Amino acid sequence: MKGNQLSKGELIVEDNSISSIEPEVNDSFEGQVLDLTDCLVMPGFVNAHCHLSLSALQNKVLKTEKFSEWVLSLMEQDCNLNEEERITGIRQGVNSLLDSGVTTLADYLGRPDLLDEYAKLPFRKIIFLEAIGFKESKADGIIESLRSVLDSNSGGNPLLKLGLAPHAPYSVSPKLYQELRELADDMDCPISSHIAELAEEDLLLQDGGGDLRELLDKRDAFDEKWSPPGKPVLQYLEDLDALDSMIGVHLNHIGKDKNILVGNFMSAVFCPGSTKWFGRSKYLDAKGFLNGSIAVGLGTDSLASNDSLNFFRELKITEELQPNLTRQEILEIATRRGAEALGLKTGVLAKGMPADIIAMKIQSEFNSPYDIPFEPNRDKVDFSMIDGKIIVEKE
Repeated sequence: MKGNQLSKGELIVEDNSISSIEPEVNDSFEGQVLDLTDCLVMPGFVNAHCHLSLSALQNKVLKTEKFSEWVLSLMEQDCNLNEEERITGIRQGVNSLLDSGVTTLADYLGRPDLLDEYAKLPFRKIIFLEAIGFKESKADGIIESLRSVLDSNSGGNPLLKLGLAPHAPYSVSPKLYQELRELADDMDCPISSHIAELAEEDLLLQDGGGDLRELLDKRDAFDEKWSPPGKPVLQYLEDLDALDSMIGVHLNHIGKDKNILVGNFMSAVFCPGSTKWFGRSKYLDAKGFLNGSIAVGLGTDSLASNDSLNFFRELKITEELQPNLTRQEILEIATRRGAEALGLKTGVLAKGMPADIIAMKIQSEFNSPYDIPFEPNRDKVDFSMIDGKIIVEKE
């Protein structure tokens, strides 16, 4: 995914990384040989934003006219799940992601008790511990709890990194945003947040009203001591010093504040399937972000707001919603640029890089190898490897 293409040759994996890529096959090679003739071999896909723990909610949360009503429905249905349903949903979601070539996963998790389950997942992964609390009085307790989780889960799993996720400007107090930023710096972990997903965020920040205020009131979550800052969301968060190296998810309504992203070394995640599910007409301009040197990744979001976690479907919806992107650019966003957005060393096939590899048998004639993942019936890979270990292998 850096421009070099080989029509034949060999890729050699030692332990968990790529030791060399050669333009010709060495018949005297000693070791296990996998013949992927007639396949496109490329880096595995990077799912830069997901909520796997909500997978069991598929078809249970209805589309509503108001986002706030969707949130209330989601929370009600989520509370009604039993643990068996939740774990079954997670595992089914995992299978869908693996089958469609995802090798790296960034996931928001509001239930630290599920970390043991997540640690078993074969992906290279960042698990962002999700924090919600609009009342300032809750901030210190949330920070103390998250610090304890980070301390007790540090190291030991080379494929797992923990991060922090202040949920959104309408659900996280200014104090909690600031303290999460400080905790991320202290623990040297990545930080991500849903930002500017909704036009209503600016309404709340401007005068304290709108649907999101109603949502907070219905949840008894509004802080009566809070005063609306009267600023657009990015300016508000920048004034809190919360945006440094932030991975911003959605970023649909940023107005003319794109320079704030660049100035704070932010990256972005576009969720095509979720965007289409909600029927949104305004969403981030991926081409403009790339031209502005902002790393962009693709995410599936959750099955509470998407019909599938199949990543090939996300590629095709991206092409539909972002017609100014070439297929090469979409595949770059789905691999190396998504890895850059997350701050991970993966997403390319090159010497010394992790052996996170997928392959798919070519089904038809093509003008460019970049067309192969977009074949109409393409929904699964025929081979995948994560960290040098074979995950999917079909005859």
